Amino acid sequence: MNKLSQILPDSVDFKTAILAAEDILKASCPQIGPEVIHHFSPGIYAREMRIPKGTILTGKIHKTEHLCILNGDIEIASQDGKGRFTGYLTFLSKPGVKRIGYAHEDTVFTTIHAIEGTDIPTLEEALAVDTFEQYEQFLLESTKHELLS
Repeated sequence: MNKLSQILPDSVDFKTAILAAEDILKASCPQIGPEVIHHFSPGIYAREMRIPKGTILTGKIHKTEHLCILNGDIEIASQDGKGRFTGYLTFLSKPGVKRIGYAHEDTVFTTIHAIEGTDIPTLEEALAVDTFEQYEQFLLESTKHELLS
C-alpha cells in the first residue's frame, strides 16, 4: 500500500503538497509526538525517534547536513523523491529537506549531528527550522555572514 501517494498527489509541487498535508494532519489528527531519546558524546548529538506503527508524521527542515539511521518499515517522501524503506538503512541527509512519513511497522529513526552542547532547545534552534521561509532566511543570513567574514 502506497499510503503517501494518497496524501501527496504527484501533480502538485512537493513543498505545496507537504505543507497542505501537514495542515490537514494538524487539524484532523491527534498530535502525539513519537518518543524521542537524546544521546550525546563529545561533539555529537543523536536524536532517536521511536515511531509507532500507523503513525503519519512530518519533520522539521534541517539547516545542516547530517547522518540518518533508520530501522523498521516506513514510507518517506521528500523533495528528493519517495520510497518505502524496510530493515536497516543509513543515509546522508542534505540541508533544507522536509520529509513526511508513514510507519507501516514500528520504526526507529535517528539523526546524528556534529554539534557541541546538550541543551535540547538550543540544539533544536541551531539545527532546524519549521518553515521553508525560515530556512531561506537562515541561508540569507549565513551567506551575509560569510561575505562579511
